[in-house]
Amino acid sequence: MLQPRFNLRNPSSQRPTTIFLFLRRDRRELKLSTRLSVHPKFWNGKTQRVKKSCPEFKHLNGILDKLNSKVKMEILSFTMLEKDWSFRDLKFRITGEM
Repeated sequence: MLQPRFNLRNPSSQRPTTIFLFLRRDRRELKLSTRLSVHPKFWNGKTQRVKKSCPEFKHLNGILDKLNSKVKMEILSFTMLEKDWSFRDLKFRITGEM
């Protein structure tokens, strides 16, 4: 199964920066903004989550966990229906936007 990844838009920023979701399939990449921001000093690139030293770490990590689960559920849904799908289809299911 495809594994979503979370990375910062600008990891060397001196200010909070947006967290993006990345997903790779067949040499193509989907990049979605989570609309969440965190200062890079509070970001753990290895775990792809907010560090416990951030005051809002539980809230932010909870949202990232839910988004991760939603992406996996949608991919599983496409697979179970044996439906050919694109990143555009997945993006619509996740965000409701085209």
